[in-house]
Amino acid sequence: MRHVAYYVKGFLESYMKEPVILTEEDKETIERIIENQYISFVASHIPAFIESFNIESVVQKEISGFSIRELENLIFAIVDRELKAITWFGALLGFVLGLLLI
Repeated sequence: MRHVAYYVKGFLESYMKEPVILTEEDKETIERIIENQYISFVASHIPAFIESFNIESVVQKEISGFSIRELENLIFAIVDRELKAITWFGALLGFVLGLLLI
């Protein structure tokens, strides 16, 4: 039994010293296999991964740690940005309607 293991070890070592030559087709096949395995792994494990973060409690904890002033500033910043977007959209809509009605 020991002689067989020694023979197999020598056989494998001789092949490991030789460079591996891959064609472009082999490389593409390997890349496709790895990509498919990655996508499959992520698709099957991402729900549990996201649940482990418990985002709702983290956000709630962070918001409850804000002072009233910080919370007010955050809300005003969001409202200001959204109102500017609505204003610009209204201006664009008015411009387009003005061009169409002229």
